[in-house]
Amino acid sequence: MTLLDLKCGETVKVKTVGGGKALLERLRGFGVFVGRRFRLVKCGPFAGPLLLEDAANGARVLLGRGMAGKVEVERESL
Repeated sequence: MTLLDLKCGETVKVKTVGGGKALLERLRGFGVFVGRRFRLVKCGPFAGPLLLEDAANGARVLLGRGMAGKVEVERESL
């Protein structure tokens, strides 16, 4: 499952990040890396970006759908 499969309000943990070196570095700069937890705050209409909130510090990241499709996540079990 990728970030694109989430519904608003869901919290997930990053499992793997695909893509090339440039994409990995860019996502790491945004704070998106394996083991990090995020909550989907808002989805842009149609093919708009995704607004994610870091569960640890509350920082928000806006990701385009191309990048979000490369981030595999798993739901948190409570």
